[in-house]
Amino acid sequence: MANEQNLRPPFTPSQAREYGKKGNIASQASKRRKKTIAETLDKLLNEKITDPKQLAVIKKSGMPLSKAPTYKDFLVASTIMKSIKRGSVDDLEKLAAMIGETVKDEQRENGMLADLIDGLKDEE
Repeated sequence: MANEQNLRPPFTPSQAREYGKKGNIASQASKRRKKTIAETLDKLLNEKITDPKQLAVIKKSGMPLSKAPTYKDFLVASTIMKSIKRGSVDDLEKLAAMIGETVKDEQRENGMLADLIDGLKDEE
């Protein structure tokens, strides 16, 4: 419990600057690492697919193949197929997050996502 005996004394202005500088340096390093990881992942996901099995998954999902499919296309197609097969709303929410959409609580509560999955299952 905090009391007078165990409280740390406040930092002096020079100490505050020193700790702030160290924190800023660590924060910048972390941001650079995250940016490098994101750029590497983006490059990998935009590579063209050559595996016939992966191309078959994309074709089966119904995605148009007007351009050379990438691993990003494969990821989206396989997520769609898994969500339909399992009837998983969680997979559909992950897919929405991948494309930058958010699932609102009222959509989840009133069963709109479950209805969508059921409709997709019926189409198979």
